[in-house]
Amino acid sequence: MKKLAWLLGAVALVGLSACDDDENNCGNVNCDESAPLCVLANNNKANVDVCLAKDKEPVYNQCGHDKAQDVATMWYDNGACTTRYTGSCESDSQCESDQVCDTVNKQCVAKTGSQKPRLVRIDDLTELNDNDKKNGDDPGADIDTVVLTKASGKAVYVTEVNGFKRGDGKSAQGEDYSIAANPQAVVGAPSSFVDYPTDTKNCYYYKKDTDPNASPVRPFVSLGGKGGYIVVVMGEDIEAGDTLNVLELGGCTLQNTKDKKTQVTTGKEAVKVQVSISGKDGDWALVGDSSSRVTETDYTGIFSVKISDNMLKDAK
Repeated sequence: MKKLAWLLGAVALVGLSACDDDENNCGNVNCDESAPLCVLANNNKANVDVCLAKDKEPVYNQCGHDKAQDVATMWYDNGACTTRYTGSCESDSQCESDQVCDTVNKQCVAKTGSQKPRLVRIDDLTELNDNDKKNGDDPGADIDTVVLTKASGKAVYVTEVNGFKRGDGKSAQGEDYSIAANPQAVVGAPSSFVDYPTDTKNCYYYKKDTDPNASPVRPFVSLGGKGGYIVVVMGEDIEAGDTLNVLELGGCTLQNTKDKKTQVTTGKEAVKVQVSISGKDGDWALVGDSSSRVTETDYTGIFSVKISDNMLKDAK
């Protein structure tokens, strides 16, 4: 088999050579006529010796130098690049120079303007007094969930919690949810504003209030005053034209059948809302806060913000 000397002279084909004339040897693998192009381990980031078919040559030039974890099949799929980096990542340093780490999905993705945020951070702005911190079970903002209403009208919910801290330092112990310190309460559809968005004026204090078979635990999480926050991951990208809805139990009529108390109006607590792609410090874009709303008579704690391109431009 003749060596493909013309390949070695092309800048785009660095690392490609024909297989050995006598033994078809390509490092630890043997090439044949069906796959004569030899790519040695030290010339590709998969760190494996591999033989490529001639028709895969242009695709290798386009995709083959990427940091694939498997053999050459990860570099092409019917003539098109597969995911540029199939391994997981925790930071940008683990990705190619033209990529960043999507810390939500733990994957390297191309640096393009098409990346959109999915992370939402809610900070409690409530100033607590010493009595609140000492005696209040759930002071500060009480968050049922976050609902992303797409421009199409589709409702998208929280899929996971990425970070959480109560401002008063309290935490649930084991399965003890006698205080609202379980951040997982925000995952999924609303469970305190059970009839949202049809009914935004009534909220529920215990899961048992809406499900007789449920345990008497809180269907929301308290942020515990200033310094408290929660970071959640939405099920779809946050885009211009969408409406981000933070459901805080502020000003709604609290239905509490377990303690035989109903028609109790909850306190209105202000929150700051930001979005980000990476979740890193400095990468958050402010989309608004409810400080000016909590003084309004008809404010029920549903803080809704229509997302604009201008809001998203600082999200990284």
